[in-house]
Amino acid sequence: MVVQEDRVMEFWAERKKSLEESLLFVEVETAVEETTLWIRDTADVYLRRKDEHFHSHSQDKEALLRENSLFKAAAKVYEINKSPVQNGERSKQFRSV
Repeated sequence: MVVQEDRVMEFWAERKKSLEESLLFVEVETAVEETTLWIRDTADVYLRRKDEHFHSHSQDKEALLRENSLFKAAAKVYEINKSPVQNGERSKQFRSV
């Protein structure tokens, strides 16, 4: 009876680990999709404009630096908003369950 109980407990421990890994994968996949959309919506626009300004001599260096600073600030805000998944806090929460 004890051997059978141990087998059941091992099975459920493996099942729990598998479910936790699946959940973490879904969270990472979601974060990747959101980041990809952010890059497409924000970074691509910034890079196109930066490239256009680079070829246009009418744009002064200070304006480019301001635009670069705004882009970096937007990227930092995005990184802060996404940090729980990236830092593994979500996965730690499930390991303690």
